[in-house]
Amino acid sequence: METNENRGEYRMGKQLSVSEISAMFAGGLSCSQVVLGQWADELGYDEEESRRMASAFGAGMFRGETWGAVTGALIAIGLKYGYS
Repeated sequence: METNENRGEYRMGKQLSVSEISAMFAGGLSCSQVVLGQWADELGYDEEESRRMASAFGAGMFRGETWGAVTGALIAIGLKYGYS
């Protein structure tokens, strides 16, 4: 996890370029899969596993009402900090 000491921000995963994200969308991935896939290593999963976890949250959970990037981030937060 990277820290920006000046702003107190934390960043997991690597930052993707617009062209990398566009290629992932063109390949059939959803926002939730792209987001969670970038945190896979940090969370102890490989990208394929994390993309399978997030696959049901694509296209606004198939209704277009919930943003996939948010659900992907919430899955990552739950895997990192959640409880059972």
